[in-house]
Amino acid sequence: MIAGFEKPTSGSIILNGKHIENKEPYELNINTVFQNYALFPHMNVYNNIAYGLKIKKINKQKIKARVENMLKLVQLEGYEKRMPGNLSGGQKQRVAIARALINSPDLLLLDEPLGALDFKLRKQMQIELKRLQKKLGITFVYVTHDQEEALNMSDSIVVMKDGKIEQLGTPRDIYERPRTKFVAGFIGDSNIFDCNVQSIEKDKIYLNNINGTIITKDSLLKKGDHVSVIVRPENIKYSFSPVDFFDLKAIVVENIYLGSNTKTILKLKDGTNVSVMSYTKNLEIPEVGTETWIFWDISDGVLIKGGACN
Repeated sequence: MIAGFEKPTSGSIILNGKHIENKEPYELNINTVFQNYALFPHMNVYNNIAYGLKIKKINKQKIKARVENMLKLVQLEGYEKRMPGNLSGGQKQRVAIARALINSPDLLLLDEPLGALDFKLRKQMQIELKRLQKKLGITFVYVTHDQEEALNMSDSIVVMKDGKIEQLGTPRDIYERPRTKFVAGFIGDSNIFDCNVQSIEKDKIYLNNINGTIITKDSLLKKGDHVSVIVRPENIKYSFSPVDFFDLKAIVVENIYLGSNTKTILKLKDGTNVSVMSYTKNLEIPEVGTETWIFWDISDGVLIKGGACN
């Protein structure tokens, strides 16, 4: 719809203060970078990048100057005569980006542009894309199903489900304060505890989960309310003895060493798995089969009202 290929059934699309929802693609100064690069295989790097300017009948000297500038921008100087078949995946992606940017678009659409790259190259290209965006000052609309990539790349994130926006916010908002269970489960790893409000005593609210009791605070809750408590793995703690206000006994089933941290999987009495991420080297990691009690700081538990109904 932003590119003009589909027309919205309702609502508006406004770019630089102007409505564009009824514009045809050729009327919009918007370019796209595709996952499969979509380079012309019979053209060398120079001609691929210059193609859009040639269509506009820009004179050769200006084309040459702008192509050289783009090659410098994407760090491909000296690659002008290379054919796409002789380029690596990362180099092809740089050519595709340069071709999209050479027309100075008002907005750049990127459709999973790094999906075909290996892990190391994808990380490098994330840095390059952020550098380019900051340098050019052009808005990038970036589609990705990689949650970590979304958090790394974005100034703001839109999480969508079934064509509707679940949440719009900064990466920190989306990760630390998800508004729905879908967002909590989609962006990063989450532990989700469905509960009912069991009792309210002054500033403490006791939640009843099938596996035990959880403590929280929320002045708007009342007895019988359904809520879900979202806790990220790095915020879960475990103890080798019962913990005040928490009654969640678990058995360690697996420890996964990840280099800078260790991921521990614990199983609650109903069979639910809980993930705990430990970053401290000197922290005692419980062995498989150990009985523990899990808990967390009240401020680290995000409440979503409606619980299982949400």
